[in-house]
Amino acid sequence: MLKQILFLFLIGTVTSIATASEDVTNSNDNQNIFQKGNIKIEVSIDESPEGSVIIASTFEDGKPFIPDSFSIELQKLGSSSEKFEFQTSEGVLRSIKALSEPHSFRATIYLTDKRRKYSWEWENFEGRTQISRALTEKFQLATSEVQSGTIERHIELLGTLVIPPKNKAEVNARFSGVVETLASDVGDSVKAGDVIAKIQSNDSLQTYIVKAPISGTVVSRNVNVGQLVTSETLYKIVDAETLWAELKVFPSKRDTIKQGSYIHIKKGSRQQDAKVKFLIPSGSLEPYQIAIVEITNTEGEFSPGDMVTGVVDAQKVDVSLRVENEAIQSMDGNSVVFLNDGNTFQAVPVELGIKDDNFTEVKRGLIAGQIYVSKNSFLIKADLEKSGASHAH
Repeated sequence: MLKQILFLFLIGTVTSIATASEDVTNSNDNQNIFQKGNIKIEVSIDESPEGSVIIASTFEDGKPFIPDSFSIELQKLGSSSEKFEFQTSEGVLRSIKALSEPHSFRATIYLTDKRRKYSWEWENFEGRTQISRALTEKFQLATSEVQSGTIERHIELLGTLVIPPKNKAEVNARFSGVVETLASDVGDSVKAGDVIAKIQSNDSLQTYIVKAPISGTVVSRNVNVGQLVTSETLYKIVDAETLWAELKVFPSKRDTIKQGSYIHIKKGSRQQDAKVKFLIPSGSLEPYQIAIVEITNTEGEFSPGDMVTGVVDAQKVDVSLRVENEAIQSMDGNSVVFLNDGNTFQAVPVELGIKDDNFTEVKRGLIAGQIYVSKNSFLIKADLEKSGASHAH
């Protein structure tokens, strides 16, 4: 009797620990086979649009059987360990909860049957690479922490720069006569009150002067000395030191764009901050209004006719998670962010939300506190694609 009790005690305390190198007798992209003694398991990941699950088939002496308990402890880079329990379905074991992306992890498989305990180590990596510290410094890779923050939502309006009506002048002769002198030519700068022409009147034979009505630049001269003039335009003068941006405001944006709204006028790398001066109808039965924004142009950075973009900071939104825009790369048709732990880098598919000039909201795929590559992440993408390990769902 004592021998029987001792025998049962020994059976109850046996634990078989196997490593992947010892026990994976066959492995391909989606199936791993582990064996210890007469116990064999086949583990795979069943991917479907509804969600991926882990499937396991267990065998004893080559015959299918359902063990007393079966679970997997799974560890992803930058995340806490996650336990997967299983239930029987159509003769196999299926994980009760779904396996999230990426399917890249280290795991320990636990099986108990008839008080015998087994465990195996399982590694399943995709979208993962190792980069030495020396190369990390050479590539100037920078990391940041995934955290909450503010996204400034923008509204963009397209338009054109024009000369304000008050900054345009056409200079005409007051009386018919002959042009005696012309003091200005195309391209000349003039000041309001400058004498720009002298004309001898046909009626009085007296010479009268013509003055510039505004300060600006002569853009057109339509007469010559000795020419007989009546009412035609002598000069056209414009002042381009102040310009108007005429921006189209469609109905979907009217609730946001108001008189006095702050706006950034952008042309390439140039930007000027201003306010909406007023809104007017399009004047051509088009389904939009025109927002008039006045900007200064004393340095001549802008020109009439330039196509510009008006950016309105419409709303500041607090988000639970955000990353720097430069961190986001595209792999296999998905947006990914690279997590970092030491010399290891892992591509993680992410679902993105709203964005501004600096940050993008992450709605799914990351958790607060994870360390991600925020600068030069494209170099990691290139390394993965070169090695053929870029698979990321």
